[in-house]
Amino acid sequence: MSSSILAIPKDISMRVALLLCGMALAAPSYAQGHGASEAQARVEPSFADSTKPPQREIDKLTSGSLVEIGKVEALPASCREAFAKLTHEAAFALANPGQPYQATDAIGPGQPLPWRRLIFGGLSRDRCLVYYELGGIAATQAVVVFDLSAAGKATLSWGGVDGGRVPDLPSLVSRMAGGAFRQGGPGRW
Repeated sequence: MSSSILAIPKDISMRVALLLCGMALAAPSYAQGHGASEAQARVEPSFADSTKPPQREIDKLTSGSLVEIGKVEALPASCREAFAKLTHEAAFALANPGQPYQATDAIGPGQPLPWRRLIFGGLSRDRCLVYYELGGIAATQAVVVFDLSAAGKATLSWGGVDGGRVPDLPSLVSRMAGGAFRQGGPGRW
């Protein structure tokens, strides 16, 4: 094979670079058009540059008051509402462990399935942790932590994706504290 076949002309590589730059600049407007606000399209909450929760969050999660839960129904209404908003779903959609969910990007006939399935959660007086799997082209695991300290309201405190599968709540919190999860961003929750 001659090297001229593999060579990329400069004008082609420049076109590719310009195309990629245009895609990066268009990403916020694309995400906004798909349910995210302009601010969410740029970056989810302020933890976006950290692979692990702030120390104050880790302290709350390791205080011993977090109880593992295994059913979606155990999540407080405020947590379910905040989760639906974070995932840009019109209504809360999270399958229980072992229940069918849209694990791949191949959508079959019949009733639509949720794109997410709970692995397990954690609940304390002021925290709601949701550890779940997200279907699509490549199934992944994600975790989000909501602050429940405001009466009747849940606000996102921290979240990350692709931290791998863990068997229980203490292992999950340990992996979170170790920086195993990267930040998700629009469309990745």
